[in-house]
Amino acid sequence: MNKQSIATNVRQIADLLAISGENHYKVTAYRNAAAALLQSPFDLDEITRKSVSVPGIGPDSLTLIRWCIEGGLKAAMEHLGISIPATSHQLLRVPGIGPKTALTLVHNYHVDSLAALQAALDSNRLLRKPGFTTDKVKRMKRDVAVLIERTCSYPIAQVWPWGMEFKYSLESLQGVDQVSITGDARRLMPMCKRLELIVSVHDQTPFQTWCEANCARRTDDGYEWHMGPSDNPLTVRVYATEPTSFAERQMETTGDQIHNEVIKGLLKQAGYSWTQTGICNDRGSRVSPATEEEIYALVGLPLFPPELRADRGLLQNPATLVQQADIQGDLHVHSNWSDGSLSIPEVVERAESLGYAYIAITDHSQSLSIANGLTPERVIAQKAELERVRSLAKIKLFHGIEVDILADGSLDLPDDILADLDIVIASVHGAMYQSRSQMTNRLVSAIRNPHVDVIGHPTGRIIGRRAGYQLDIEAIVEEAARHGVALELNANPNRLDISEDGLRIAAQAGVAIAINTDTHHPNEFANMAYGIRMAHRGWLTKGAILNTLSYTDLSERLKGQ
Repeated sequence: MNKQSIATNVRQIADLLAISGENHYKVTAYRNAAAALLQSPFDLDEITRKSVSVPGIGPDSLTLIRWCIEGGLKAAMEHLGISIPATSHQLLRVPGIGPKTALTLVHNYHVDSLAALQAALDSNRLLRKPGFTTDKVKRMKRDVAVLIERTCSYPIAQVWPWGMEFKYSLESLQGVDQVSITGDARRLMPMCKRLELIVSVHDQTPFQTWCEANCARRTDDGYEWHMGPSDNPLTVRVYATEPTSFAERQMETTGDQIHNEVIKGLLKQAGYSWTQTGICNDRGSRVSPATEEEIYALVGLPLFPPELRADRGLLQNPATLVQQADIQGDLHVHSNWSDGSLSIPEVVERAESLGYAYIAITDHSQSLSIANGLTPERVIAQKAELERVRSLAKIKLFHGIEVDILADGSLDLPDDILADLDIVIASVHGAMYQSRSQMTNRLVSAIRNPHVDVIGHPTGRIIGRRAGYQLDIEAIVEEAARHGVALELNANPNRLDISEDGLRIAAQAGVAIAINTDTHHPNEFANMAYGIRMAHRGWLTKGAILNTLSYTDLSERLKGQ
């Protein structure tokens, strides 16, 4: 078993103990140990033999890790005397269900898994039971559907980094020429059924040894293995090919069925055939294109980015799509004035290193106390700090706020404070169980506030964990168009909010999109790359993006708003 699997088991044990009523300190210790295990540079053998000391893994946690290695989750449960079903930990994934509610579900209603909860919700067996209002049941049905999907697929925020780790590892092998992530992840599908890579190899031995070290099994065209928890493993598939076939196999494994069939049809019209042996001309000779760009050129098309290789993507013009070089700045960044880890000077320094023309400081507002949200007095104090930094900075600074949209649609700060800011992002962070009409009216109310410039993460989804709130996106777009308010494409890979369908609706209505990272920590500035790729899925052009404007043009627009 690998560290990922053992850490998952330790987290599951912590959840089961929490549901069973175990003391908080023990539960927290096990959760911390799971995190420490993943972060440790040492392998399992070194840790369990106590040849190294790992902060966060104490004697009790080390014993639990050994139990998990020796007998898995079941053995660890027996050692700890846990009597509730092992699947009960799944209930804590559902927003709105804590340990006490989970224990009630298990003992009173015999609901001990996500599948059982879905059945109970669908049959209305829980409706109007204590804590289960009509609106909450509706919301849970949507959230549980997302989590059930999560049991047969993984969020892109996990799959892409894992894929990059495998890519770097494969590229370091002798005999390997090219490596690429392919399949769902390369198209930036929010949920991926598997992690797929393609490798061109001229010496099989090092590659085969690497695959065997991952306990991979041989397939017709490569290797396959599983990683992650045993009750929800991620399939990893590596396609092996000769260097001369890499581009063809890469393209074939990237596009969806419709895209590939259209390309093969166009090749046939142009006098080529694409068979199992590769692309051949009308004389039957292999063409062996070196790149995907050369394959598209055979049918007179430009290179289509992977994110367009599905649905009606072939109808778009790749040359018009927004590119990362078009982005002039990030309009949603948190500092250590609220829950960010960087000071304002550090944010500015990072933005300068990225070549941005401007950056916006948009900390949380006061109602989000858990994030150290800013009161009116602190907003005023922050303005003074910003002016000091502005005088020393090489780039332009916008002083902004991410103001909470309260349950009644009002904003969390008074108008006179908002009016004095350069940019105002309005976002929902609470009361997410409202009905579709309530939530729609709530956002419409915020859009109508004359000081609001952008609606942040408009649907509130967390990919693989939480469905977006119920919302009439067409009504939101219509109102945003009427008032000149932009919608955010939140580039955090856990969000990618709004979806490609929402992006297309907004662009068609002429609503500007702000691609923002919602950065809280230094490494999150790099999430802009996810945002650009998501914009490609939404077919967005440079002209549709708010933060491709120059500082002067953006300032004028914000003042006009």
